Amino acid sequence: MSVERPCVLVGVTGCIAAYKAGEIVRGLQKAGVRVKVVMTEHGTHFVDPVTFRALTHEKVAVDLFDDPSDPIHHISLAQECDVFLIAPCTANVMAKVACGIADDLLSTTALATTATLAIAPAANVHMYEAAATQENMATLRRRGVRFIEGGAGYLACGDVGRGRLADPAVIVRETLALLAERVGLDALREACEQHGEVPFATVMEQIDAARASASASSTEDAAASASAPCYPEQSAEGAESKDLPTAAAPDTPLPAAVADGAATMPAGALAGRTVEPIDSVRYISNYSSGKMGYAIAEAAAAAGARVVLVSGPVALAAPAGVEVVPVKTARDMLAAAASVFPAADAAIFAAAVADLRPANPADRKLKKGRDDAALANVPLTENPDILATLAAGKRPDQYVVGFAAETNDVLMNAHAKLQKKNADMQRQLDLWNDPDYISTQARERLGRRRRAFAPHEQARRSRAPRGSGSCASGIEASPFWTKILSC
Repeated sequence: MSVERPCVLVGVTGCIAAYKAGEIVRGLQKAGVRVKVVMTEHGTHFVDPVTFRALTHEKVAVDLFDDPSDPIHHISLAQECDVFLIAPCTANVMAKVACGIADDLLSTTALATTATLAIAPAANVHMYEAAATQENMATLRRRGVRFIEGGAGYLACGDVGRGRLADPAVIVRETLALLAERVGLDALREACEQHGEVPFATVMEQIDAARASASASSTEDAAASASAPCYPEQSAEGAESKDLPTAAAPDTPLPAAVADGAATMPAGALAGRTVEPIDSVRYISNYSSGKMGYAIAEAAAAAGARVVLVSGPVALAAPAGVEVVPVKTARDMLAAAASVFPAADAAIFAAAVADLRPANPADRKLKKGRDDAALANVPLTENPDILATLAAGKRPDQYVVGFAAETNDVLMNAHAKLQKKNADMQRQLDLWNDPDYISTQARERLGRRRRAFAPHEQARRSRAPRGSGSCASGIEASPFWTKILSC
């Protein structure tokens, strides 16, 4: 029995990313989906409606009254589609949809439709992160609107951060998954077989990838909220700081902005853990809470720095005045950090990055009994070394701080990492000797705690107030770094 061909209505708004909508349209068409396009007037300044008319062989709707044959155009568009995808969607249009404003064809159709509504935002980072925009997005999520968000990076305006349109291939696969929820796989299969340009198996791979991504995201969010042992860190204002062994490269000049604690100083920081998927629900990670990196970012912002914090999954609120770029895997973190690092005067690498990741993560849940062999043998491959990779290309005026957790030979390992990773300072966390991390019995078996600081470090520590840390010459004189590195 023939079923009606699934239809996606693509809304195109006034954004430089509008040119990517053509690729989204073609990706959906290859799966056999019928695609129609509605544009805002501002959108037509970036891409001419003729482009979409040529791609879809359908009328392209722009104005409420541009189709005399259909006097109630916004109603017919709203009823005809199974999924209404607005990509790219500007902050202005998101605000309209959230508030129920219907002053053009696109926003009127969004208000009238009962189809699944999906939004792929695209905006300047400051517009995207603005409280009004985030509240509008939260409102839309509560109403069931699906968001397909992109990562952080360079934006068309020259800023760096969130707000980029998601990759068109990701938008296509997420939309196909929403369409499968709406009309069922049988309708998609028939449309693909009759009108598609790729096998239905390819469409199913896209849908499975979208489902796996959604499942992994929900699992990681739940895990981040659960209580777990974590590295001992202090983040509360006025809390007593722990003395952490520190190695620092001698005679390394500080950038003027860092030494002065200048308000315009851009700083980048990495925090939290990374998660490396084994399958769609399992992953490899560690106990890091992210508190150390978040406390450092908060202290840097309070001291006057402009801070971008690249963060793995954590159960922490964003520090006041800090731009947070969320990531999951080590490769995601490297990509986000690489987009921020060139503009930073200082970079602080406090994240607990997984050294290894599964070489071939499954795009579905591996089942006991059926996939025992795959579960018993998970081949691992090495993750990129984010600190070493980025520090290798640092500018002479950049200052790079590395962090690491150790259980033995703490200072020796710190000096080794300092040289190997081209950092200016290496801050070490001694796990075995921290009462919050390891049991008293285990610590007693390891013997008395030994602080193996170099003589000049030990002398400076004896003169410095508790919490000031052991730092390279000149840093302890900087109120900016004294506050930050004693967190």
